[in-house]
Order: sequence, then structure tokens, then C-alpha cells
Amino acid sequence: MFPFTRPEKKKLHILVVDDEQDFLCSMETWFMSQGYEVQAVTSGEAALEALKKATPNVIFLDVSMPGLNGLQTLEQIRKTKPRVPVVILTAHGDEDLRLQAYKFGANAFLEKSLDFYKVEHVINSLVRVVSKAKK
Repeated sequence: MFPFTRPEKKKLHILVVDDEQDFLCSMETWFMSQGYEVQAVTSGEAALEALKKATPNVIFLDVSMPGLNGLQTLEQIRKTKPRVPVVILTAHGDEDLRLQAYKFGANAFLEKSLDFYKVEHVINSLVRVVSKAKK
């Protein structure tokens, strides 16, 4: 169904944070089909709670959510998990938002789509960078 493969053999844990159920379900289904361990939550608050229990390899974080928005959540994540790669997701990306996301510590910025080739490329790039940094 999805022709993408990950070169790394170890199981990666992905945290997806988005208040849009359809998009969240699509991301979760795709990640699971690729062999990733996935945790999907619907708010920034739930993401921070999840991070108290486990540290994912990559976090996909929607920028526009009720309660703690993505940038506020990212700011809190950086206080406790400064090295975890965070990919900001947005339906309406503009340059100001992109710059603000990087200022808060985002590692990547993607406009929401179901282009899983881009998603896979970002994951592989971030995992390689983090692996090299740990050596």
C-alpha cells in the first residue's frame, strides 16, 4: 500500500499531536503500516503528559490546537526534552510562522498533507542527525 521503507532496523517511537481526528488517524495508520510504534494524542497537554512516561524518537506537532497551541507545547517540550526532534505541522504555513517555529526549537516544518514521502524523508533525516549527535 505504501512503498516506503526505513533503512534503520530498530523500532522507532513516534508521537503525533493533532486535534483533527481524521488527520491524526491517517498519520497513525500510515506510521503503523511502516512498522513504527505510534502514540497519537489530541492536545498539547496530552503530549506533555505522554512525554512524562516515554521519550519518542520524533514528535509531529500540529501548530493550531485549542488549549496549548503547538508553539506553546514546543516551548514546554524543549524544557524537558531538548534533544527530541520535533516536526511542526500546519495547514496554513507562512514564513512568519515557520520562523517562529524554528525560534522555539522546531527541527522541521511541514504543511499538512498526506504526502507520506515527505514525512518519511523528514523522519529518516532527523533520525540520522540524532544518531550522529549521540556518537
